Amino acid sequence: MVRSITVGLDGSAESLAAADWAAGEARRRRLPLRLLAAWTADAHDLTPYVDAAARRERCDAMLSATAERLARAHPELEVVGRRQTGVPSVVLRAAAAEGALLVVGSRGLGAVRGVLLGSVSQATVAGASGPVTVVRGEPGDIPAGPVVLGLDPDQPADELLEFAFDAAATHGAELRVVHVWNPAPTVAPVAVGVPGPVGPTAQELAGELRGSLAATLRPWRAKYPEVTVRAELPVGRATRVLREAADGARLVVVGRRERPVPLGPRLGRVTHSLLHHCPVPLTVVPHR
Repeated sequence: MVRSITVGLDGSAESLAAADWAAGEARRRRLPLRLLAAWTADAHDLTPYVDAAARRERCDAMLSATAERLARAHPELEVVGRRQTGVPSVVLRAAAAEGALLVVGSRGLGAVRGVLLGSVSQATVAGASGPVTVVRGEPGDIPAGPVVLGLDPDQPADELLEFAFDAAATHGAELRVVHVWNPAPTVAPVAVGVPGPVGPTAQELAGELRGSLAATLRPWRAKYPEVTVRAELPVGRATRVLREAADGARLVVVGRRERPVPLGPRLGRVTHSLLHHCPVPLTVVPHR
């Protein structure tokens, strides 16, 4: 099966903006673009004055209009639209597993009019087995800056590094690798004796981290020699530092560790915060 880029549509301005971004990404990667409208008609539907047949027709018309608009803008791009009945987050997670990338808008029409809600996008990201990009704003408003990768060199993941380096190469952009850390206290308790350093200093720790980060990036630099890499070790809170790094970036990439939890998939604190506050497209890459 030919891999494709899939975008979730519900007719909202956010989902149409996501479709525009996805079309550009599909063109750059030379992949087909698949438009997917997921909807459900059940007892919880809150649009009683519009029957199911009319809503299906409206959905199909939206898919056709969007496909025609994107095909005119990108004549070389193969665009296919499809409507699928089912729980939206489940349908979208299945699409993420099958394709090269799933793209969704940051918000949808809302519970009354549509199916691709902000909560649906969040549930999709939390449970997807493939990378998901959440687009906020119009593609024309996205800066032509670097790709920013939030990385922990103690827990590197090939899936995450591969995606970030490939994205930078595809866009012809610099890759800015950011590892946020905080130096641990190095002063011994008075009861032990004379206070003083009992472990590596902050400078020594920074040196160790710099070496670890360089070792992590070395094989990927060799695989993608055309990508300019800037590695950074800022001190602070990861949520704040990465949010600030997003200003001026064209894309932010972070990982999500897949692990079994009793209440189902969850997002980490940093990823959850970025999903709500990142001003540019954010890609979340699941990994083990």
